[in-house]
Amino acid sequence: MVTTADLYVCDPDPVAAMSALDSLSRAAADRGCTVRAAVADVTGRDTTPTDRPGWSRLSSAAGPSDVLLVRSRAELGHTAARRAPVAAALKGNGVTVTAVEPLPWETADWVRAWGRPDRPGPGAGGTPPVGGCCCVAFPALEAHTSVIRRLARRVLSGWGPLLAGLDPDVDADLLLLVVNELVTNAVTHGSDPGDPVVLTLECDRRRLCVGVEDWSSDPPRPRRSGDGDVHGRGLGLVEHVAQTWGHVPSVSRPGKKVWMSVPLDRARSSRAPAGVP
Repeated sequence: MVTTADLYVCDPDPVAAMSALDSLSRAAADRGCTVRAAVADVTGRDTTPTDRPGWSRLSSAAGPSDVLLVRSRAELGHTAARRAPVAAALKGNGVTVTAVEPLPWETADWVRAWGRPDRPGPGAGGTPPVGGCCCVAFPALEAHTSVIRRLARRVLSGWGPLLAGLDPDVDADLLLLVVNELVTNAVTHGSDPGDPVVLTLECDRRRLCVGVEDWSSDPPRPRRSGDGDVHGRGLGLVEHVAQTWGHVPSVSRPGKKVWMSVPLDRARSSRAPAGVP
């Protein structure tokens, strides 16, 4: 049985937040967990979790994961009163909170882990993942793209058996390059520094879907890149890899979502931009 995990960090320092998210993704891999969502809220812990944009997105994701990985339960609020309603909601959904760097008060004898007894702990079973969803919300800073790239590589590696159905001229490395280009474009051209950017990876037996949300309402436009340019090839790569792709405006705020769908059954139909994901 596959154990799914959400990763959550709250830290006012964006560099520290992304470093912590990277550490949590490694901790999830060590525990045999499949990461479903990863969120970094760059704000102080004195804010109520339900008022944080990242936590709100994590809470609205489809279905709870088995485990919530945090550095410390203090991520859920700097006082017991702030943590209590969040802990109650997680407990009601059968989610186990695991602190990988617990503070002294969390390791006291009176602290008891809670969760659903009918769910195995992290790493139980050993059944390989058969797809799923990973959502990462992070502040738009170029220094964070390497962390997102490593996390995306881990997620795609976990879906290796499904990605075997890719067209012969597409491989996981090329997919990772496309994801990195879309994320870089969102950070560099679609957002002001610190704006939240959201990467979503979804995979089942038929297709891999990639979506990147930013705060710019301008549609994506191909850019000419020179022979020595590292970036600038994003949409050209998307057109090569995807069966369909496009962009849609955000509903509740300024911005857009650029998305693509990649078939996993080797039966590739015509590739053309589309209007809806």
